[in-house]
Amino acid sequence: MVSSFRSTSRPPIAKRGHKVTAGPRLEWLDTARGLAVTLVVLYHAVLFAESIAGASGVWSPVIRFFQPLRLPLLFFVSGMLSSSAVRRSWGWLARNRIGTLLWCYGLWTALTFIIFGFVPYTRPDAPGRGLGPMMESLMLPHTGLWYLLSLAAMVVAAKLLGRVPSWLVLPVTAILSAVVSSDVFGVGLWWSWANTLSYAFFFFLGLEFREGTILMARVYARAWPASLTAACYVIVLGLVGYFGLQKFPGVYVVLSLFAIGASLLISATIGGRKAAVWLSRIGAMTLPIYVTHEIVIGILAAAVQAVGTPGFMLGLVLPLLFSAAGLLTGIWLNHVAGTVPGIFRAPWRASPDPRRLVNPST
Repeated sequence: MVSSFRSTSRPPIAKRGHKVTAGPRLEWLDTARGLAVTLVVLYHAVLFAESIAGASGVWSPVIRFFQPLRLPLLFFVSGMLSSSAVRRSWGWLARNRIGTLLWCYGLWTALTFIIFGFVPYTRPDAPGRGLGPMMESLMLPHTGLWYLLSLAAMVVAAKLLGRVPSWLVLPVTAILSAVVSSDVFGVGLWWSWANTLSYAFFFFLGLEFREGTILMARVYARAWPASLTAACYVIVLGLVGYFGLQKFPGVYVVLSLFAIGASLLISATIGGRKAAVWLSRIGAMTLPIYVTHEIVIGILAAAVQAVGTPGFMLGLVLPLLFSAAGLLTGIWLNHVAGTVPGIFRAPWRASPDPRRLVNPST
């Protein structure tokens, strides 16, 4: 039977009078998502810190090392977590998933522009000021919030391609990713939509191989497979850098696959342990952290710049301090306002699915 992104058979339906119970939460998946979001926050913290401290180049090797992992892992996990949603009705999907993503994107884009209309934006890639750039940003994202808009587009695409076989969708998206992410072909797209094409393959990969990934994590959640996969990633990354292969199409995709495999195995190995508690917590509240961290870090960067140019040693640790502030503030805001409608979720009430899937959260 040809695999497709939406099963042609009906999903399990809860019988009338029977309570539908959610399956156990995959804590190691929260760990993996927490790792990805932490790396995203660190990346933005480095950009802001270098814009005011001038410690350019010190953090660059770290950023380059995690570049094939950061967003590919985030989109892969997002695909895994969207697998049950895309099998539901269009009405449920629009109200509960797509609508929430678009609402949060529009709200926090507006807040970002308003706040940095008063607070100096220290990075050279300022999103602009005024109503014009803000309205333009609704379709052409200027900030890191582009992930929300891209994720909404990928969910819509997955729903539309529900009956298209995976043997067709995955190669096409892999080719798009290879072409757009390389330096060989000049793709005249707005950077955020070019990123969307670059990472769509990983989203659809997670969507299709969700069950296989869970099985792999159960079977190989041990120290030696995780260490071996991580070592392979380091070796391949070193070879690519040494021979200058990163500009060729497909190299970035291969690197990202090694990085995703290693991070998933590591997450499955340490998931549930004390060492992974904070990563799991971050992964369980990704949205509040993602939409607020650039604002928090940007305000801190402007405050530090107002005091004076940081010294070299302070410049070295600023990315870590900024990252911690962005993560902890997001966690705190989720605690105090996470259930308030319209802040980190859409203001309308979520609608139940009349054909609710059994165990939708596993």
